[in-house]
Amino acid sequence: MKINLAKREKYLIIAAALALILYIVSNIIFFPHCRAYSAMKSKLENARTKKELYTKVCLSVEEEKNRVRNASKKFNTIKTNYFPVIQKGSMLVDVALLADKKEVSITYLQPGELVKNKYCFELPVEIKVRGANEKVLGYINSLEELVPLSNLCEIDSLVIEPGQNKYENVTAQFIIIYYSLT
Repeated sequence: MKINLAKREKYLIIAAALALILYIVSNIIFFPHCRAYSAMKSKLENARTKKELYTKVCLSVEEEKNRVRNASKKFNTIKTNYFPVIQKGSMLVDVALLADKKEVSITYLQPGELVKNKYCFELPVEIKVRGANEKVLGYINSLEELVPLSNLCEIDSLVIEPGQNKYENVTAQFIIIYYSLT
């Protein structure tokens, strides 16, 4: 069956067919690709920002590792000077020599039980000294300033008992706690 259409009608049908084909092509091919492209573009931007963040984190981790290495090197060089081995008892000898130098007598010296904490060892030592008031106080002050022990010990529970009259010697009882890494 032959349909006679005018020229204008043929152009309208061709234009409608082209519009239908263009609509189908754009909805099936073009718009899904545009949506996929924009989704991929946003994912790519997110990945780039994450990469930059992770790069910064990696650089900061490397810097921190270098700082830890440098700090541990410094600590290893310093710890031999400032952290004596308390099992050897060399600090007790220093305490006794200082007492002789300050002209006080040690009447009681009893090391306590070695206590292991999370980061260090603690050794409490109970000490009683007897001497003139000024010399006993000078001895205690010198104990706090004794290098390298000044950073490693603390004096705890200090009790000073006076003599019977003002001319007698005083007795000081205290606990000195030594700290050590080994």
